[in-house]
Amino acid sequence: MTIPVPLEAVRPRHAKLARRRAPRYAFLRTLALGALGGSLTTLAFPPVGSWPFALVGVALQVCVLTAPRMTHALAGAAAGAACFWGIHIVWLTTYLGPAPWAALVALQVLMSVGAAAIMISGWRTIEEWIPGDVTRMVVVPVLVGAAWVGRDFVTGNWPYGGFAWGRIAYSQVDGPLRDLLPWVGVAGTTFAVVIMSTMAVQVARSRRLGSASAPLVLLVVLLAVPSFSFNETGSMRLGAAQGNSDAGIFNASAPGRIFADHVRATQSLYDEDLDLLVWPENSVDVDVARTAEVQATLDGIADRVSAPILFGTLTVDDDQVFNSALVWRAGVGVVEQYDKRYPVPFAEYLPDRAAWSSLLPFVPSLIPVDMTPGTTAATVQVNGVPIGLALCFDIVSDQLVRETIATGAEILIVPSNNADFGDSAQGEQQLSIARARAMETARSVANVSTVGSSAIIGPDGAEIATMAPFTSSAMVAEAPLSDSVTPAMAVAPWFDRIGVGVLVLLFAAGAVAGLSSKSSAGARFR
Repeated sequence: MTIPVPLEAVRPRHAKLARRRAPRYAFLRTLALGALGGSLTTLAFPPVGSWPFALVGVALQVCVLTAPRMTHALAGAAAGAACFWGIHIVWLTTYLGPAPWAALVALQVLMSVGAAAIMISGWRTIEEWIPGDVTRMVVVPVLVGAAWVGRDFVTGNWPYGGFAWGRIAYSQVDGPLRDLLPWVGVAGTTFAVVIMSTMAVQVARSRRLGSASAPLVLLVVLLAVPSFSFNETGSMRLGAAQGNSDAGIFNASAPGRIFADHVRATQSLYDEDLDLLVWPENSVDVDVARTAEVQATLDGIADRVSAPILFGTLTVDDDQVFNSALVWRAGVGVVEQYDKRYPVPFAEYLPDRAAWSSLLPFVPSLIPVDMTPGTTAATVQVNGVPIGLALCFDIVSDQLVRETIATGAEILIVPSNNADFGDSAQGEQQLSIARARAMETARSVANVSTVGSSAIIGPDGAEIATMAPFTSSAMVAEAPLSDSVTPAMAVAPWFDRIGVGVLVLLFAAGAVAGLSSKSSAGARFR
């Protein structure tokens, strides 16, 4: 005989089971939300390059910070960072394999989680100390945006010079916020995007239509920012060659092969009457100072194009090796030289060689020579025109770019060698950075690669001339010159300083709240 169980006895068991499962489901939701946010953010960058995904992706990454449990929020932040960096720099696997990629992604995740912990504790504390709509809709978004910029500054400078790739502003070169770049720079544009996304999160949390007024006002203000008008001082007729060379670090071809590739690619530019011919980084793979045949070839090409040649090569001074850009004038030889200011760690030099040799014995053989950081000025003179130089990854350095403008550069040239990264999106991502720099500085930028992506970019960020990736080709364009100094050159550093200051402020606020009341450590968002 079946004995009926009273409904009242069943309900408590179901309720208890539901309560037990709820945290697990909440954790998985937060994890999935963070992963989705990081993945969507990558779509704002090349190879997809659709700028609205940055707003959505950042909003989701900010949203996970509001999870009631700190552990859930940090897990969501970690998932977002892992998905973003894992996808965004997957091109690194084509260089030294998955190990360096995994290590760099792990480092970025750790630093992102550390910054997230500071944001979360500070955010909760500020909302408890100063409750109200103004705090929720204005103060918190400003603090989160500033903290995001501060995190970018830290990760972009530490360790070993940092990794300043993947900044949100680089995804906005085709979006309506691009006009912010000359006014507030890369840091300020990133700040604006994160504020917008955080305000959207706060509107969703409040569930009140009236709370949308703040983000709408901000949107109107940002869209009303005018284009920057630069002072054009003339133009420079630039020619550039892309040799489509097997120019990777582990290239085993005979010396002179890369040089020969660029000589061939330049032939279509003969008799073009240029002001300057630009070749990429590492395009001359022989010792120019000791090779008379190469010197004669360079003289002949310079005569044919009626202009000096700017090219990348390795130079040696005693026992020091430099990654250099030289300006060669027919009948004279080298007249200007820039030595790369920031060699790339684990590519152009091995930092802490003794320590890494003991940890990973195979690494030193992959990087046998440590290139020396240059001390020469990043500006050279060609026919009286000051030209700012950034060799390949130098272009991500805010400090170097600002230095070139401060020393009078009227155009920027970025010789690059992207051959190590195959047909990945690395070259396209670098081109987006170059376009952002063009708008930020109001300067034409020539991004010239061994394999692509190569383009001559106007001060407005538009591509004036391009070469198809992985083709042996050449291009010519009249690049506008400018001596205007954009507000971003003065304003952008303050976004970094304030961002770091806000990180410290939020850390202090969270620490004070934690010390004053143990219960605040478990505080939940209202």
